[in-house]
Parts: sequence; structure tokens; C-alpha cells
Amino acid sequence: MKSERQEAVLRLVRTGTFKTQEELVDALAAAGFAAGQATVSRDIRELGLVKIPGPDGEKYFAPPTAVSAPDGENRLRKWFRESALSWEASGPLVVIRTPPGEAPVLAHALDQAAWPQVLAALTGNDVVMVVSREGQVHTLLERLAELGGGR
Repeated sequence: MKSERQEAVLRLVRTGTFKTQEELVDALAAAGFAAGQATVSRDIRELGLVKIPGPDGEKYFAPPTAVSAPDGENRLRKWFRESALSWEASGPLVVIRTPPGEAPVLAHALDQAAWPQVLAALTGNDVVMVVSREGQVHTLLERLAELGGGR
């Protein structure tokens, strides 16, 4: 339910303009998700939503893709340190274990960092499977180790 709600939040901010958390709460309710302001606040933080200026000068929620790549790298470092419990390679795949519910956010941060070694990041509830590009798994493991986090 959490991942579906967070996907709905991302869809909403990509297609609409929301200045406040209360506006997001109302839009989620209209989409069939019962969530209070505290839950939406947590979702905003976990999804890394940002506020960017709109054409009218007001600030609106936007997905993390609206920020530059260095910010994506910083977000990945933060989430990796907080969420990665362990990681291990098997062939071109790297499996990253997280606490329950944190894998989607970590995978999203990895996607936003746009590392050239990463072909794709697939996620479950508590695991991220990273598919490395041909011959890049060792470089990927080195970069993950540089981020910190569990092991």
C-alpha cells in the first residue's frame, strides 16, 4: 500500500501543481488513498520531492528529477548510508538489502544519480537488484563501498 501511495504521489506531482501538503492529501483522497498530513509529509521526505518555482513564481512540489545530477548523487549517498544493510554481487547483479519499505526509495535515488555502471535497478520491499553494465560490476561495487552504509 505504501509503495502504491508513493507512486500516486509521484504521478500527482508530475502532472499537477501542488503548493501544500494539504493539497496533496486531498488529491490522494480523490485518487482513493486515505492518508493524513503526517503520512504525506513522510512520503515527501522519502521520495525526495523538492519545491521548484512555477511560472507564476509560486513554489510547487516536484519529483526529484527536477534537480541537478549532483543533488541526485547527494540524495543517493544519504539514502544508501541510511538504508543499505548489506550488498553482494553475483555475476553482473548486485543485491542490496534494506529494512522493509526502504528499497523503492533507494532504487529511485540510484536511478536519479544516473551512474554509468548501472543498467537498471529493480526493487521489492526490502531488496534492490542492480543490473550492472557489461564488465562494470567491480566498479559499481567500489562506488557503493565509497558511499558508506552497512556491509
